[in-house]
Amino acid sequence: MTYDRVNESIKSRGKSKLKTADAWCKHLEKNLQFPFAAEIIDEPGPLEVGDIIKVTGIDDVFDLYGIVVNARMGRKKYPFPLCLLELVEKTSRNYQLVDDYNLWFSNR
Repeated sequence: MTYDRVNESIKSRGKSKLKTADAWCKHLEKNLQFPFAAEIIDEPGPLEVGDIIKVTGIDDVFDLYGIVVNARMGRKKYPFPLCLLELVEKTSRNYQLVDDYNLWFSNR
């Protein structure tokens, strides 16, 4: 069960939402393999829903947006909230890691 896996993953990360988000950031930096392709599933800025971007790394953690990643579309670079992305390759380990984070973020 995804929810059980996420609960186990964050149980030891403290009670503060920001501390938990920082712990998620460290966990994802350690375990994600960059770059990877992701589809935008919500529209917070100049990119549109359905656009495919290349995620090249993690930028920072913000209270409002959670983990923000560095992304490219063509030659342009964008910071983009990870919670608004879904990985293109659904069978990759990256997909499960990002999906678990997004589940936590949407229920924090």
